[in-house]
Amino acid sequence: MQTWQRTRLAAGQDERYVPSACTEVTALAYHFWDSERFDEQFAFLECAIRETWRWCGLLKTVLVVNRVTPRIEAFAEAFSGWVRFDVLETLIPGNLHSMSADCNAHLHRRFDTPYVLVVQNDGFPIRSGLDAFVGVWDFIGAPYVRNTWCNRIVCGMLNCWVSNGGFSLRSSGSASWPPSTGGKSTVRCRPPEWFRRTFFSRKRYRCGNAPTGVPYASQRIPRRSASPMMPPSRTLNPCRPSGFTV
Repeated sequence: MQTWQRTRLAAGQDERYVPSACTEVTALAYHFWDSERFDEQFAFLECAIRETWRWCGLLKTVLVVNRVTPRIEAFAEAFSGWVRFDVLETLIPGNLHSMSADCNAHLHRRFDTPYVLVVQNDGFPIRSGLDAFVGVWDFIGAPYVRNTWCNRIVCGMLNCWVSNGGFSLRSSGSASWPPSTGGKSTVRCRPPEWFRRTFFSRKRYRCGNAPTGVPYASQRIPRRSASPMMPPSRTLNPCRPSGFTV
């Protein structure tokens, strides 16, 4: 995949992007590496961002980084007015928890649109149609865990597949839910009865940073809605998309 990304990036350096008609969405990505690998690895994230713009149109984009280099400054300057970076020194290279902690606590402060599209160097749109999903779900993304037989049994029983924070489309409301600290959430979500009967299990569990009382969609139900935004190949996307709505 990285070979394809290098080729794609080299071929698209002079590409011009049309501003997206979907102005309700901000693209956002985390990038935190040690100084030796930061610029090298940014090539793959830049490809992911450009692919997002290619298929979804030019979106306001936020890069959350642990350092600033001339390479990333040049990228932001090339798309002045569209790209900004937030420096977060608490991001630790190789430590995904440091990213998750910021995502849980501060993601909602990093964008000012109704939705945020979180992309990664290996997770990004490869088809158009972003607007078809805005306003449909509060979260569309991959399951929490790897799709193994053991996880299928456990997560199937607990109905806790949803909310992997990687490649995902989130509403501003879902991004502002407090992290799971054991305390009671102040957010209570009550979807229409017909929607709850049709799409959700009646069991409710607290998972990750979602509020108490949110009914979770089965991983099977939203797949039809999410799949146009997801890579078709299991090589590119081993996790099946899931979603929930409030």
